[in-house]
This record gives sequence, C-alpha cells and structure tokens, in this order.
Amino acid sequence: MHYWHGNGKLSMLNVDEIDVAYSIISNMLINVGVRRKNHGRVYYYKPEFRDRSDYLLFEPQSELKAAWDKLIKHSSKRQRDEPALEAALDDFNGLLYKYMEEDGWREVRKQIARKRVKLTKKTIEISAETYAILTKKVSQYNKANDESLTLDNYLIKLISEQAKN
Repeated sequence: MHYWHGNGKLSMLNVDEIDVAYSIISNMLINVGVRRKNHGRVYYYKPEFRDRSDYLLFEPQSELKAAWDKLIKHSSKRQRDEPALEAALDDFNGLLYKYMEEDGWREVRKQIARKRVKLTKKTIEISAETYAILTKKVSQYNKANDESLTLDNYLIKLISEQAKN
C-alpha cells in the first residue's frame, strides 16, 4: 500500500478515518510498538522520545493523549464543529509527525486499512456442497456468456434479477 503524499511526507490521519482509527490510535498511545516474528520490534515512536526501557516518555505521551482527546471531542456527531475539528486534526497530525517513527506509523496505517476493509466486508458461511454447486453454475454462466464473473458478482446478478421479477 502507498502511505506517502506527493510531497514526501507520510500520509497522516484524515477526518473520515477517525471513527475507524479510534481503538487503534488509543492503543498506540499507551503502547511502544508491535513485535514482529522475524523482524523484531516495530517501534511507534522515535528513539529520542523513548526512555531506556523503550516506553514513550511522559511529556510526549500526555501531549499526544490531550490532542487525541480534543480531536475525539470535536469529532463527536452531536458537537461536530468543522473548523475546530480541522484545527484539532492538524494539531494531532503535527504531533504524530513529530513523535512517530516512519515504520511505526506505516504499521498503524496498515491496521487502519485492515479494519476499514473488515468493516466493509461480511462473511456468509455456506456448505461445501452449496459452494460446489454455485461455482459450477458460475463456470457454466461464464462459458455460455463469454464472461468472467466471480462468484460474488454472479450472486449479485442473481439477486438483482430476482428483485426485478
């Protein structure tokens, strides 16, 4: 995935991502980073803002937490104030850019992207027998109509045809 703006800076948080990123950012503010099986630890914060035990120092953590709380307050749907929200988002993004490691922020962006996909996709369980029948029908349809529909698209086509009738 591409997490860079054209100006060479990391792509920071957007207004439409605040709801999706809530739990991820909240966790990031109290964590030092994630461990990877083969690559060691991916640190969220730059070395100059971590103490010897690799925890985020108190001052940056409290500054980030206060900016995050302010952003959440302005983004609530009841009290949504666009100019204040934009200003709070700019402040928070500035602090992220100041304190965050590039690899750490990439990791956070990946988590946000995964969560966004997870929220938009749903899983339906069907038996293996039903799946075999459906894939056979899709391949027959594709051969007869010289198309290459996926199973998802075939089901959407069937449902829309049923809705018309």
